[in-house]
Amino acid sequence: MRANKIEQIIREHYAGVNPSMPTCDGFVCGDPDTDVTGVVTTFTVTADVLREAERKNANMIITHEPTFFIECQGAWTQTDAVFSELRRMVREGHFVIWRCHDMMHAAVPDDIYEGFTDAMDWRAYAQPAREKSGNLDQFEEDFFDYYDIPQTTLSGLAAEVKQKLGLQAVRCAGDPLRPCTRVGVLVGGGSLGFGRMPELPLRLLQKKSIDVLVCGEIMELLLGTYMADAAALGAPGGMIVLGHERSEEWGMRAMHSWLAKELSVPVTFVDAKEPFYYL
Repeated sequence: MRANKIEQIIREHYAGVNPSMPTCDGFVCGDPDTDVTGVVTTFTVTADVLREAERKNANMIITHEPTFFIECQGAWTQTDAVFSELRRMVREGHFVIWRCHDMMHAAVPDDIYEGFTDAMDWRAYAQPAREKSGNLDQFEEDFFDYYDIPQTTLSGLAAEVKQKLGLQAVRCAGDPLRPCTRVGVLVGGGSLGFGRMPELPLRLLQKKSIDVLVCGEIMELLLGTYMADAAALGAPGGMIVLGHERSEEWGMRAMHSWLAKELSVPVTFVDAKEPFYYL
């Protein structure tokens, strides 16, 4: 099975996504005519992911996020020790890397959120899926999920998130004992407001009467300060910060599940893992 045939199967899976929509999805490196021995799905391509793919005899990697060591082309990258070694690993391993990002988020429902929902075992609590409008004014509604879970506290929810998503630690803001039933989720860069709507999480907090926001990446000065002030004033609001990788990795695990049924070569999910450790 060739890499371009696998690309065709993925694009057919997302046939419901507007085909005229410009995306970042496609081949990052490697020959599309390569005979594929195995496929790895992952959040992003790291040295450990490359090593594990080689151990699995998988020469095609499907990544959600950019392959920075290939896509960054500044002159300085040619002499950078880390970028140079990663490029060597890709070259000598004869890897084909294909990015699958925009189609996953444009799908209805969003496949990254679907993976998160299953990882948290919250499908019974998810609110009905909403149709994506394609209207920039409604964009906040298109990239947001919320769940009505059995009542807990902010600290209780943090413990559940840590256990289910395999986190060493989570960052929290707000009253740890505040009751929590409605949880809003903005994965990845959604909680940054995509660089143009930094107040987006706070608008959604108010609009949907959210008790606690679970976020990927955040603008600390805005969200962190707001949540600390909410606790000081006895106002609603709480936040759990997962980081970009832990909030989105689960969509690539879910992708493995359906893709393995479609291909004639082995498909393996490789967890890129959280890039930080805590002292």
